[in-house]
Amino acid sequence: AVPRGARRRGVNWTIVRTTLRERMAGRGRWFSLVILFGMPLLWAGLLPAGTDSFSSMWMNALLIWLVGAGVIGEEVSSGTILLVLSRPVSRSEYVFSKWIALACATAGVLAVQAVAIAAIAGWRGHPVEAVALVRQVLEAVFRAFGASAVVVMFSALVPGAKEMSVMMFTWLGGTLLGLLGQWKQWTAVTLGGGEVTSFMLPALDLGPLFGGGGFTWSGPVGYLSTVTLALAVAVWWLNRKELSYAGS
Repeated sequence: AVPRGARRRGVNWTIVRTTLRERMAGRGRWFSLVILFGMPLLWAGLLPAGTDSFSSMWMNALLIWLVGAGVIGEEVSSGTILLVLSRPVSRSEYVFSKWIALACATAGVLAVQAVAIAAIAGWRGHPVEAVALVRQVLEAVFRAFGASAVVVMFSALVPGAKEMSVMMFTWLGGTLLGLLGQWKQWTAVTLGGGEVTSFMLPALDLGPLFGGGGFTWSGPVGYLSTVTLALAVAVWWLNRKELSYAGS
């Protein structure tokens, strides 16, 4: 529960702190987290340089989804969300604070992972330049903030901690849709599948800022649109939802 008077000190950060503590609890979550953190490191040590980026990206997605599973849904189902909202806390503040907590936790993990992968690459004789490492870390942080917004949306929409399954099926559906479109050469279907998978893991390519080509607004606008839409849907759904201690 959020203590009285927390709003004057910044209730958002009180919720953030309690959420961080709750997200880091549980042996099962830690076990899975270690595996998802370590697999890209293992691939970086075994595979040729640069061949594991796609797998690492989706391992990042699974890691974020795992840490965020139930971040809102569990509290809605158990009714404990009412203990927070009984204080002077708006539902939009609640959603935003949950997002910040999840994003900060996973951004830190992914940033450490990016540094570790670079260290392994250097050990294998493929040193990563400082500028490239900064780019990789920043892109990992943006992935964390983007995917965390999507997790918060699904967690608000799906009761309990069932959003993990829904997100997996959504991503799988988008992937299969894209493959079907490529097979049948249906451009619209291919683009639709790509949009679904991109929505599930919003990413921002910082290459143009680091001398990797011309800058366009489509990337940042698409990323910010996805994050904004996900958070807006979460707030809208919680605002219209009838909450009770029995959960629903």
